[in-house]
Amino acid sequence: MGLAYCIELDAYCSTEEAEASKAIKEMGKKLFVPAYGGSWAVFSQRPIPDEIVRYCAQDAGVLPILWREYDDRLSRRCDGQRLRERIAREEVYRVRVSQTEEFGRWKRGEMTLPPQGEEWREEWVHDGCCENW
Repeated sequence: MGLAYCIELDAYCSTEEAEASKAIKEMGKKLFVPAYGGSWAVFSQRPIPDEIVRYCAQDAGVLPILWREYDDRLSRRCDGQRLRERIAREEVYRVRVSQTEEFGRWKRGEMTLPPQGEEWREEWVHDGCCENW
């Protein structure tokens, strides 16, 4: 489950917007995903290619929509504050890692994956007194 899945599932866009988004995503993948003939080095090119700018801008543009959706869901949970604190710690960790020398050498997708493990799953699949995620 990555950002594309969250957008598809929770951004509530029209069919036309979804198709346009998919086209931009596919175009971007051809530039940076090795399996599609691209290279991760495209993100280090200057100036950054217009296709990559559109790819990234599309993601950034939908983040406020997703934020409102997920913030609303957290607000309806009895454990929402605890989860917000956990999310904040994960954000700090990911920013720190992204600023290390090793970051560019990581395998594809390491930072795009959601937190893993049974512990995280149990926190999100809430069987408590409030609405499930």
